Amino acid sequence: MNTRLQVEHAVTEMITGLDLVEWQLRVAMGEALPLKQDQISRSGHAIECRIYAEDPEKGFLPSIGRLEVWRQPAAARGVRIDTGFRQGDEVSQHYDPMLAKLIVWGEDRGVALRMMEDALNEFHVAGVSSNAGFLQTLVAHDSVRGNAIDTGFIERELSQLTGRQSIGPLELAAAIAAILARDGGSDPSPWSDRSGWMMVGERKRRIVLRDTHGGEHVAMLHYARTGLVLGSRQFSFGAEDDCQFRISLDGIASRAFANIHGTDIAIATENGRFKLSYADPFAGAGVEPALAGM
Repeated sequence: MNTRLQVEHAVTEMITGLDLVEWQLRVAMGEALPLKQDQISRSGHAIECRIYAEDPEKGFLPSIGRLEVWRQPAAARGVRIDTGFRQGDEVSQHYDPMLAKLIVWGEDRGVALRMMEDALNEFHVAGVSSNAGFLQTLVAHDSVRGNAIDTGFIERELSQLTGRQSIGPLELAAAIAAILARDGGSDPSPWSDRSGWMMVGERKRRIVLRDTHGGEHVAMLHYARTGLVLGSRQFSFGAEDDCQFRISLDGIASRAFANIHGTDIAIATENGRFKLSYADPFAGAGVEPALAGM
């Protein structure tokens, strides 16, 4: 007989309303089981995702380091987070790289899947790689939604689930918002006059970013009379905190997560999760200038 709790015991607890850890302790002290099997009722549907410090793009290799950012979903009915980690903690190579269990409960499977997708959208880790983006792609997959999966599903679909994502205007805007916010605010400029024009012409900054596959992304930021212009789009942003931004491109509003750690930028938008890097022009000699006045 296996007397230990299974990793997924939280799913059972969510659909039964029972505390199996309490039961285990009571039985260990010699008490009888509180209920018999036919006295236990089930309600709704629960799903568990395990958040790991690992890199899906590198064969799910464990990732170690300091948790520079730890953002988990807000406490709500039907959402449960089991974790022992907090922002600032170290993820060591000496232990299993699981960071947290994220469990959701819904009235049926469809509701639970939507809740899980929403909860994963709010789960952000920076400083180490995580599988949160992989899990987002997984729960949104048509086969998962249609309950048409088997034990070989992930292996067959691995290239799609971990495939390269295109860096679009929103992702570039999120990265630039993080850079500019770190430089000094929502409308930063190296000049005291914010009108956008000088005797020598319009003020511009050339921003070069690179993705994890070596692709280079160049964006031109213009300080015009009408405000900031990114490429050919009107661009503005506001910081909700040090990692969450409200982005506007040609009047279309979006929310994005962007965190700078060294020269790496972790980004999460409605399109997925991305990693970019840039060379900080203020880091000292020998560093390629990625932000340069034009």
